[in-house]
Amino acid sequence: TRATPRGVVRHKVVVGDSLTGIAAHYGVSPKAIMQTNNLKSTNVMLGQNLKIPAS
Repeated sequence: TRATPRGVVRHKVVVGDSLTGIAAHYGVSPKAIMQTNNLKSTNVMLGQNLKIPAS
């Protein structure tokens, strides 16, 4: 996890991660993460880098 400009944080998906769990960790909704990353489903892939919007 590392901070980037504009209040966006990047999260690299690791074993055991789920979109719901990642969202809960950062205090944002799964839908907000989906919209920020243009995701069509709640499935995340190992090694995927997600942008987490500021809560």
